[in-house]
Amino acid sequence: SGRAPADVAVGALLLAAGLLLFFAKTIDNRGRTDTMMDGPDWAAAAATVAICGALARVAALAFPTAPLAVAGVVILLVGMGVTVLQEDWKRGPSRGLGIAALVVAALAGYQAVGGSLRILSAPGPIWAADVEHFAATPPPGAWQAPFALVLIAITAAIALPRPWSHYASGVCAALAVMGAPWALGLPWWSPLLIGAAAATAYALAALATNDPQGARARAAVAAMVLLHAAAVGLARPWSTGMALLTVVLLGTLIAVAARGRADPLPDHRAQVGGAATGAVLLALPGTFAAFSAEQGDSAQVVLTAALAGSSLGLALLAMLGRHVPQYLPWATIGLVLGATVTALVSVPTSYPTALYAAAAALLGVLAEMLRGAVPAPLRPSVVEEFPAGDIRYQRARRLRGGGLVQRWRSDPATGAVMLALLPTVLALFSLAPALRAALFDPLRQLGSVWDGPVPALLAPDAGNVDATSALAAVLLTGAAALAALGFGGRPAETVPVILPGVALTLLITPIALHAGFPAATGAALAVFTISMLGLALTLPPVASRSPLLRGTRTVVFVIGLLAGGAGLFGSLARADLTLFTLGAAVGVGLVAAIAGRTSTARLLGWLFAALMGQMFVLAGAIALGLDRHWAAFGVLAVGAGLLALESLLPRLGLAQFRAEAVTVEWSGYASAAIAGALAFDSPAHLAALLAAWGAVLGLTASRPDRTPSQRRTLFWVAVGFEIVGWWLFIALAEVALPEAYTLPFAALALAVGIVEAHHRPELSSWAAYGPALLAAFVPTIALGLTGGSHQDIREVLLLLGGVVTLIIGSRTQQQAPVVIGTIATVIAALTFVFSLAGPWVMLVPVGVVLIFLGATSESRRRTQELRARVSQMR
Repeated sequence: SGRAPADVAVGALLLAAGLLLFFAKTIDNRGRTDTMMDGPDWAAAAATVAICGALARVAALAFPTAPLAVAGVVILLVGMGVTVLQEDWKRGPSRGLGIAALVVAALAGYQAVGGSLRILSAPGPIWAADVEHFAATPPPGAWQAPFALVLIAITAAIALPRPWSHYASGVCAALAVMGAPWALGLPWWSPLLIGAAAATAYALAALATNDPQGARARAAVAAMVLLHAAAVGLARPWSTGMALLTVVLLGTLIAVAARGRADPLPDHRAQVGGAATGAVLLALPGTFAAFSAEQGDSAQVVLTAALAGSSLGLALLAMLGRHVPQYLPWATIGLVLGATVTALVSVPTSYPTALYAAAAALLGVLAEMLRGAVPAPLRPSVVEEFPAGDIRYQRARRLRGGGLVQRWRSDPATGAVMLALLPTVLALFSLAPALRAALFDPLRQLGSVWDGPVPALLAPDAGNVDATSALAAVLLTGAAALAALGFGGRPAETVPVILPGVALTLLITPIALHAGFPAATGAALAVFTISMLGLALTLPPVASRSPLLRGTRTVVFVIGLLAGGAGLFGSLARADLTLFTLGAAVGVGLVAAIAGRTSTARLLGWLFAALMGQMFVLAGAIALGLDRHWAAFGVLAVGAGLLALESLLPRLGLAQFRAEAVTVEWSGYASAAIAGALAFDSPAHLAALLAAWGAVLGLTASRPDRTPSQRRTLFWVAVGFEIVGWWLFIALAEVALPEAYTLPFAALALAVGIVEAHHRPELSSWAAYGPALLAAFVPTIALGLTGGSHQDIREVLLLLGGVVTLIIGSRTQQQAPVVIGTIATVIAALTFVFSLAGPWVMLVPVGVVLIFLGATSESRRRTQELRARVSQMR
């Protein structure tokens, strides 16, 4: 080739530049040679890449048909040269070698992976691929890819720094093993044998080393090779069974060998053995299913065989789990994943996916319960703290307790919930048609209120959900109950775990069993009641699992709301069912409000009870044919009942329950406002509502925990309602007597004054009784002076009222009644005399003045004493 001298020249120039920078470290390091600068490092790396490229190009001139193999040999030779360098000089060349090896490994790996997976592109479905016409003859030069990968794996193992050498060497070796059968033209099933041999070698090598990184890398190579063998084995049932059986046997061997006699077990051996155990339990159901399919069994038998394999794995865990506690976290994951794969495989079939998913969730819970019953493994530091012959070490091995053990890194209870999450979601996906029919189809009843159930309620569309789905829901409930009770959960931890399963079972059972209306509606209402009261009557969790359990409580709350909405909408089919639903909802709200364990539960309970109570009376009024004016009295009764409950519950008077008391009180006020809005255009009904509400406010104002300002405000508001209501009454009755409007106000104001004077002894009589007395006498006096109808009766009543007020004031030593009563009596007497004697009565004042001027000084002295006594009154 004419380009060969040019390639060699370019490589030589790059090498020279790299060497110059490589030896230039003393310029900036000022004679220090202990470390190398980044510049020289990367210069050496560039020089190494140039060397690899130049040598590969020159060698390719001699072997033009094997460029990848030549590149692999060059990489190995350069890697051997790097290994002989001093430690201070290796860093840069190692980087360059890694870059060059990465390029070659990428090209070879692409060819190896592409060839190894060609079997997956064979036409036909899984277990029925057309492998007879599979081209086993590879293209020319295909052998170079695995050959180059092997050389690069060796180079990475000897030349690259740790831990990168372990992982790079392992990946290249795995790719070489995967590509070798295709590159060598072996039959399609040959990866099963080659993969099994390579995986066995690498798995045993993982146990033979004491380097944790190396052990994990070699175990990863074995896992990749076995995964490839299992993927190739999908062409036929027998090949799948053989590949998975290899996983089971090799995993068992590695788990036993890793356990050995070491106690405590080193972390890397525990991880390798645990991963092998998990792989065994993951592959066991597939092994059973594959061999069952090879025998020609139906899909149902195959799925049942797979589930039997998972059950066998659980039995083995129960037998041997106590002897290998380090493996249990891996084992439970493998067990649940294997059962979940069985449920996923059943999705395209007509068989109940929910049942298999529920079984997977149940197996996961049982596995975690087994792990929770086994003491956690000893800490490795126990060996360092106490020699093996020490009695304390022996006691620690026997008891597995006290301070010598560590807790499980993952809590078994939390693990049970997390492991059951995926199969539970899969089960819910399978049960989605029934859940849709139970929770969302009742919305269609809104268009036919009290006209009978719509078809969506009479014949719910549940898809392929049948009685087996109900059984799946029962299994999920049982799994949740086991998870809650098996780990010793308290009520706060048990309720949110069990309730979702119970709710699911109750919701879908009527749908799955095709029960008639109103079974599904009743089930939804039952779910709402159980969910809400279950949350309200239990305290939130405070343990270490609190975040997870709080999230579960949120799920229960959402389920309860959805079920309550479905039950309410479904009850709209009949009036009696609607009234029953609303009445029951009031009861649920009151139970949560009165007996709730948290402030939030009680507040929501009061609000819900108030809302449902208002809806109940409105629905009752509509059912009885009453108009909204009469329904307003029922809504007002709800508000009055709330205020009465507030007064009857002693705890609402305490400071720590102030928020709850305010919620109840304002809920009552809101009911009164709604009642007023319902009767706003009917003065007669509005007058009765105002009078009744004023009486209710007057009673609530007398609560002992009220502050004086609150009590005063409520009294005056109650007076205002009563007055406005009375005015409306007399206006409707066309009463023209002015006293009919003023005297009720004066009487109520007098009642308020009496109460205020009782609670505030320092209050003067003018502040307590003055407004009421003035409201009672001033309008009547004005009418008496101006004349009008009923004048004689008004004058007599005014005179009697003034005298009575004067007498009461003098006996109680109250200044305001004495003064106002005296003025009213005098004016009434003068008006009465004037009306009897006519104009000559004007001579009477003249005589009075003369008598007064002729009074003696003794009379003036007695008058002064009377003034003094009056001024001393309150």
